Amino acid sequence: MFTRLNRITVAGSIILAFLGAIYHSFATKLSEERALFLERGQLHSSMLRNSIGTALEIADGLNVAARNILMSPQPPASAYSSLLEKMPDRNAYGLFGLRAPTDPDTSLNLTGLGSLPVEPSRRQEIEAALALEPIFRWVKGIYPETPWVYYLSRQRFMCVYPYIPFDDFFMEDSFYDMDLFRRGTPENNPGGRPYITDVYVDEAGKGLMVTVGAPVYRGDEFMGIVGFDLTLEALSRSLQLGPLAGDSVYLVDDQAQIIASAGGNDAGETALSNLNSALFEFAKEHANEQTLTTFGDTQLHVAKLPGVSWMLIAEKPNWDVYRAAAASTLPLIAFLLVMLAGMAAYLKAKRQQEEMES
Repeated sequence: MFTRLNRITVAGSIILAFLGAIYHSFATKLSEERALFLERGQLHSSMLRNSIGTALEIADGLNVAARNILMSPQPPASAYSSLLEKMPDRNAYGLFGLRAPTDPDTSLNLTGLGSLPVEPSRRQEIEAALALEPIFRWVKGIYPETPWVYYLSRQRFMCVYPYIPFDDFFMEDSFYDMDLFRRGTPENNPGGRPYITDVYVDEAGKGLMVTVGAPVYRGDEFMGIVGFDLTLEALSRSLQLGPLAGDSVYLVDDQAQIIASAGGNDAGETALSNLNSALFEFAKEHANEQTLTTFGDTQLHVAKLPGVSWMLIAEKPNWDVYRAAAASTLPLIAFLLVMLAGMAAYLKAKRQQEEMES
C-alpha cells in the first residue's frame, strides 16, 4: 500500500513539476513577446525620428543655399532669366518660352503678381530663386515622391520645381494665409527654425500632404520660405519600412487624425480619419513613457515625436501576444508529454512486475 501511495506521490510531483515548467516557459515567452513588441515600437519611433530630423535638416540646407545666393552681390546666371514676361490680361508675370517640361534642363516654373519691369531688389531675388534649381533637383532626388520643391517670396512671387503649367499653378495672395508660409514668418517663427506643417490638401491636385519648410533671411530681413511637400502616401510607406510583424502602427496628429498608418487592417491608409477618441486620450497620457501599456484588449506603445505635434502609436492585440507565446511553448509541451508518457509506461511496467513477484 505504501509503495502504491509512493508511486502516486512521485507521479503527482512529476506532473506538478511538468506543469510548473510549462507555466514558467509560457511566462518567459510572454515576457519576451512583449519585449519584442516594445522593441519594434521603439524602432519605429527611432526610424521616424530620424526621418523627421533628416527632412528638417534638408529644409535647413535649402535655407542655407537660398540665403547664400540672396546674399551674393551677383546671383549665378540662370537660363530662365530672359524668359520672364508679362502674363496676357493679368497684372502678373511668369516664365514663357520654356521647352518641353520633360526636358530636365528646363523643368521649373515661376509666377508672380505685379507688373514688369520689377524693381532691382526684386529682380535680384527672382534671379536668386531661379538659381536654386540645382538645389531643388537635389531635394527631388532624395525624395522622388515629393510633388513640389519651391521658394515663396513675401514679394508675391513663387518659383516651383518640377515644372507645372500655368493652368494648374498661378501665384495668389491666398498662399500667404497657408501654414506653409505663416509658419516661417518672424512673428510665428522668431528663431527662424525649419518646420513641418499640419496636413492640408494640395491645390495642384496631389492630395493630402505636409510641407517641410524653412524661413529665408537676407541679413535680418525676412525674404520668404523654401520648402518641399511630402504626401500621406509617402509617409505611410515610410512606416512600412520597419519590421511590422503583425503590429498596427499609426502616425496621429494633435487632432486625433491618422496621418499615416501601416500594418493591421489600415496599411497604406492615405485619407485622414480619426483615431478612436478614448484610445487617443489614453495615448496622450502615456506619450512620454518608454514602456508598454494596455488599453482594453491591446498592447500599446506610444512615442511623442520631436519637431512636430504628432504621436506614433504601435498597437497589438493581447490575443496575438498570448498566441505567439503559446506557440513558442508547444515544443516544450510536446517534449514533456512524451516524457510523461514514458514515465507512465515505466511505472505501469514496474507495478506489473511487482504484482507478478508478489
